[in-house]
Amino acid sequence: MYDTDEIANLIKSVRKARKITQKELGEITDISHQIISRYEKGIEIPTQERLQKIIEALEIDLDEYEQTSNEIDEMFSKFKEDHFFRRVNYDELLHLVKKNNHLYKIHSNYYKVLIILLVYELSQYHLENAEILIKK
Repeated sequence: MYDTDEIANLIKSVRKARKITQKELGEITDISHQIISRYEKGIEIPTQERLQKIIEALEIDLDEYEQTSNEIDEMFSKFKEDHFFRRVNYDELLHLVKKNNHLYKIHSNYYKVLIILLVYELSQYHLENAEILIKK
């Protein structure tokens, strides 16, 4: 399935996107917030039973999560190649990001989406928008 770092990033990024504290997640799953913290830091890996509780509590669809991760990776790879050859279609990228941003935000590789947006804002000399993205 996933390695320790992927599980840690999954739990932490989705929990934060859902605006749930470690303590609240612990109360929902009957797992102490200290253990949740250890999972998120990758110090410990949850048992299959505990991972299932966390996945259910955070309402994670693993198939959708994996599909969206692949989509972000493909989009970023294409962006890098297109940027190198100076043929980036920002309209297409921005449309895709706007349409799926609610899904992208919960991924540990959301930084790739932010990089695309930052490069766009810088290329358009929207320096105030670029500063906002940098602070994220």
